[in-house]
Amino acid sequence: MANMNRVPYQSSSFYITFPCAPDNVDTLTKAALDEMKKIIKSGVTAEDLEKIKEQQRRKLEVEMKQNQFWMSNLYDAYFFGTKPSEILHKQKMTEDLTSKMIQGAAKKYINLNNYIRATLKPDKDAEKPLKGF
Repeated sequence: MANMNRVPYQSSSFYITFPCAPDNVDTLTKAALDEMKKIIKSGVTAEDLEKIKEQQRRKLEVEMKQNQFWMSNLYDAYFFGTKPSEILHKQKMTEDLTSKMIQGAAKKYINLNNYIRATLKPDKDAEKPLKGF
């Protein structure tokens, strides 16, 4: 998940989350970081690009039927002084997405030398059966 903000200051954040057994944390973390390195170096494959576009198409199709989508986008257009008609071009923006664009964004916004890794681990007592059960 990625997030970009303009207010109160320009910032961006990027999250990778996955559920797994505690024994798999290091292996899956390494795999996620390796994948990010590949995207930064080479972009995404044509197959992955099509999956991304399909996911974005479905998401937009659902969101455009919801008042919250319109309210948020119209508010942003007013607040930032953009044209409200640009909301209608989101589908075209998805279709125009390229591997190079994803690679460029990854290079600009993902810093693999500066990140936070957080791991939620189960409570040791949670694994023990409750007394009386």
